[in-house]
Amino acid sequence: MDVANLVIQGLVALGTVGAVIAAIWEDPIRARFVRPKLALIGNNLDGDPTHYESGARAMFYTLKVTNEGRLAAKNCRVMLVGLSRRDPSGGFQPVPLAFPCQFMWTPLEYMPLIINITREQILDLGHIDLNGEKNSKFFPRLYFLPHNFRGVVGPNEAVRFQLHIPVRLKQVH
Repeated sequence: MDVANLVIQGLVALGTVGAVIAAIWEDPIRARFVRPKLALIGNNLDGDPTHYESGARAMFYTLKVTNEGRLAAKNCRVMLVGLSRRDPSGGFQPVPLAFPCQFMWTPLEYMPLIINITREQILDLGHIDLNGEKNSKFFPRLYFLPHNFRGVVGPNEAVRFQLHIPVRLKQVH
């Protein structure tokens, strides 16, 4: 056997072992070099007018969650993790939040709580009931609300929502 033949056989063996390693640990290897890149952007900042069957009117607001990465973001949800309200001096003061609250994906009737995002998905941010009241309030669209939730926004009020998108690269079983 000559040296060239041994080198070729060694490279073939090394390539085979490398392929097996890549097959077994594909997700961690890909996650190290390629990650999802999620961003929240305004989708309909002017609102989407809606009429309920009862005749009541509402204005819905949505955000778009985009993934500009090359790897799908798995088990995604958008969480409200903090609130702050504008005080009389114009500054924002933190408001206690009993627990993080999850926003709803739209359309709610067809979407699970947790989804995979390959390119984009619409998030239901909230709505304003427009029943002729001057004091209509903005209600964030959350699956559950703490008993002391102070994130409903009335006229001439300002609330900052702190959102977080936990990203997982692997399915959770």
